[in-house]
Amino acid sequence: MTTPDHDTPTTDDVIMPTENVSPDHHEHAKDPHPSDELLEARTQHEREQVGSDDA
Repeated sequence: MTTPDHDTPTTDDVIMPTENVSPDHHEHAKDPHPSDELLEARTQHEREQVGSDDA
């Protein structure tokens, strides 16, 4: 195993954080979830586009 070279830059040397890290995961994916009706309409549209009649 080699010893670390202290002259080599690390990510701490080149990355300047501009935002605070939030461990709060409930903020992830803030967009509202589409309704079941909208999802069914999208699915039907995709089936029509590819010529599939799978249920």
